[in-house]
Amino acid sequence: FYIIFTACERASKQIKEKGGTSEFQNVIDNPLEALLRTFIMTIGEFMTIYKEMASCDSVLMNFIGKIIFLIFEIFVSILQFNLLIAMMTRTYETIFETKKEWNRQNK
Repeated sequence: FYIIFTACERASKQIKEKGGTSEFQNVIDNPLEALLRTFIMTIGEFMTIYKEMASCDSVLMNFIGKIIFLIFEIFVSILQFNLLIAMMTRTYETIFETKKEWNRQNK
């Protein structure tokens, strides 16, 4: 995402140099900010990133950014669903083992 936003910022500066106007504002201006914003996106807050990506002046970077964003969101959703399944399986196994131990102690 850092590379895409940097490319959009560069396209925005080129348009401003030619006398045009651009509404793009780079919300990811360094790699550390990119990591932080990516983590924030994993917990569901992605409107700021998507809104700024949609205002990118470079059509190609806008398209590539949206595709990468879609892939990222699908990947994160699958990972979170997998984590939920793993947690539920672990809980079920713990309850099942406790029940077996209780039955063994009663005999």
